[in-house]
Amino acid sequence: MSKPVHVEIDAGLAWVTIDNAPVNATSAAVSAGFLEALDKVQGSDLAVLRSAGRTFVAGGDMTESDAAPAEPHLPAVENAIEQSETSFLAILHGKVLGGGFEIALASAYRIAKPDTWFGLPEVNVGLIPGASERGGPMHWADAQGKSKPRQALVQIEQAGPNSSIRECRYQDALEKATS
Repeated sequence: MSKPVHVEIDAGLAWVTIDNAPVNATSAAVSAGFLEALDKVQGSDLAVLRSAGRTFVAGGDMTESDAAPAEPHLPAVENAIEQSETSFLAILHGKVLGGGFEIALASAYRIAKPDTWFGLPEVNVGLIPGASERGGPMHWADAQGKSKPRQALVQIEQAGPNSSIRECRYQDALEKATS
């Protein structure tokens, strides 16, 4: 079986690709591959995080839900992204849900295609989002202000292409990446 996370380094850019079909779900193998990738990208000017296929990361791997959690856990991945000496730019498309949304929010910069959907759907089954200590709602609040994430969590909605998530105060990633 091929590894679900690949790294290519070219001219100072580290391209980190998640390729875990069909929806690039986070799994123990993806988390382990991500931590390996984090070691490889150090010293690069920028790490560009992308996913193969029709969607970024559409949540957790449900085939692992009945088993005991395997290490490394998603919080370790998120913390490693945030603490990396090499900044991450997440290129987002399709569905960016649950742990995928948290990975995107842990990245220093984000760029999304106009038709991208975001959300923390675990609230629909009574789970509080938050793989890391700071969790999805805290990262979301940092990115766009305190009221909108709280409203979205209470209303149990996903953010579509024309929703309030477009009001996020993200830094201009392209400008930062090229300066």
